[in-house]
Amino acid sequence: MNLQSFYSIALNGHQSAINDVKNGSLPKWGTFNCIQSISSDTESVRINSKLGNAKIKTLIDIKTKRSLIHFYLFDNLIFKIYLNANESISDKTVLKVLRIGNNAWFSSTTKKHIKYISNALDARFFMFTKKFETFLSDANGITELINYNDYEVA
Repeated sequence: MNLQSFYSIALNGHQSAINDVKNGSLPKWGTFNCIQSISSDTESVRINSKLGNAKIKTLIDIKTKRSLIHFYLFDNLIFKIYLNANESISDKTVLKVLRIGNNAWFSSTTKKHIKYISNALDARFFMFTKKFETFLSDANGITELINYNDYEVA
């Protein structure tokens, strides 16, 4: 498996595991391609996938059925997705603005991984730098930032 296919295969596995938890059962290890570990306690289920220095970690709240998916590169968080109980990963193709680091940390490797993530999500993201900070956004978020000189990024 190469890096380009890792993100889409891992996201499909994570989505299947999220659906299992939403349906009231725990995901079984070994039934998903790319998922290396599944652990749980009374409140949450944790799912991990890794290929080289790229990691995907999902945390699912058992009671509320909300999910949080983190994408890491060299143990640095580069992207995250929040899913409510009634949402799936394919619903998250719209992103306002996400601050992803300063210029010193923003590298071509990070750009490549974000491109692979956006391809796996079937989304189009733009990376840009403003006031020495690097941001990731969809087209709506870029328009919003260009129109305002001072802004806050959540």
